[in-house]
Amino acid sequence: MDYSLKRKNKYKVLYSYEEKGFIVTPLNSSSKYKISVSKITLIDKDLINYYIVKSINKKFDKLFKRMYEVLTNEEDDDTDTPLILDEIAKLKSVVITKYKDYVSEKTYKEILKKLLIAEEEFKNNYNQKLYYLATKDSGYEYEESKGKSR
Repeated sequence: MDYSLKRKNKYKVLYSYEEKGFIVTPLNSSSKYKISVSKITLIDKDLINYYIVKSINKKFDKLFKRMYEVLTNEEDDDTDTPLILDEIAKLKSVVITKYKDYVSEKTYKEILKKLLIAEEEFKNNYNQKLYYLATKDSGYEYEESKGKSR
């Protein structure tokens, strides 16, 4: 980690420090700050755990919104389904490769369990949707007959 000072198009390193931790690249969205940060290294385990859980929950929310849109859409459109399943697989691989070393074992298992449940529920609900659309379009009607049971 380097702290540098820019003066007349020249950089001067003021302080250099290396520490192992989780590296984050922040967004410089505000122009009111004079300091530009290219990366931040998080060292505190609780802070790393909180940051990772928060970022994964944001990804979960986006994923669940897309899943809901696909499942509530009345048209039989198969283009979004593989994209959602690929996105779940991508998120799973990111959790396994990148976040496994930084989060607690309990949090790691919870995240993977959420991903597996989301994938299975999406597949089941999508198959039910396809079955419903197939029976709806085929002209079959369900008719319940009432009578005396003997």
